Amino acid sequence: MRRLVLSPFPPPCGGGKEKGASALDLFLFSFYAMGMPFTDLAHLRKRQVKDGVLTYRRRKTGRQVRVKLEKCMLDILEKYKAEGTDYLFPILYKVKDGKVHPVSYPCALNRYNRSLKQLARQAGIGVNLTSYVARHSWASIAYEQGIGLPVISKALGHTDTKTTLIYIEGIKDERLAEANRELLERFSRATSCEEVYPVL
Repeated sequence: MRRLVLSPFPPPCGGGKEKGASALDLFLFSFYAMGMPFTDLAHLRKRQVKDGVLTYRRRKTGRQVRVKLEKCMLDILEKYKAEGTDYLFPILYKVKDGKVHPVSYPCALNRYNRSLKQLARQAGIGVNLTSYVARHSWASIAYEQGIGLPVISKALGHTDTKTTLIYIEGIKDERLAEANRELLERFSRATSCEEVYPVL
């Protein structure tokens, strides 16, 4: 994620900032908004923002998700304020000759993923960067930071934690080994079981 943030010249989705949002901006907003799926991002409306909170309903599951807008997210939204449309981002529309024209979702998704691949090449990232990477990255990082599975599941708008488990299966074995090493070191320093497991 750090390499993406520092990546120069993020490619716009459509040939220019006036024609579409920057792929990097959309990717980062998706990540910042607790892994919001691209389909939900594309359909966001201005009326869904109220009192510093963005509320949306997952198009796939119907679950409602509330996201407190942090400064990094507000900065991105500010860049794409536009008159004549209710959408938050110029994803499902484009402006040509001063007029707003609709863009189909499949076309927008295809264009976004192409831009992400270009962005990955620019940043020197050797992964297949797609719209879902931001979502999976948020879930994995949240889990590694010790955030509970039920909380992550709710943030992602999942109907159960079984789906959420799929998102965190890719956590590197090295991280698991590190966690085990930390636990064993703590155990070796402890003088009693109560110090290791104080809640038991």
